[in-house]
Amino acid sequence: MIDHSRVDGNTSPNGIGAGIVNHGMMTLTHSEVNRNTAPAAGVLGSAGGILNSEGPPGTTPAVLTIDHGTVDDNSAAPPRDGAAASPTACRSPARSRRPAAS
Repeated sequence: MIDHSRVDGNTSPNGIGAGIVNHGMMTLTHSEVNRNTAPAAGVLGSAGGILNSEGPPGTTPAVLTIDHGTVDDNSAAPPRDGAAASPTACRSPARSRRPAAS
């Protein structure tokens, strides 16, 4: 659980998920994931803000719950984006915005 926290301004130049990488069960409560960047090309540049992806076969499915959180202005190299890589469960008023295309 990440509670009342900020994950802000991180860069993962040769990897994925500059802000958060989740391969299990995670809850983000009253927290922000902002301005994180994964600039590597291809799959390595996935999810500047949050990567939510199942781990190896036989592991727990990846479930990310965002409760009163903000995921904003994260970026990754094309064709990826800064959003979570798989669906998330959001309880209002969670907010997620993708950066404008350049």
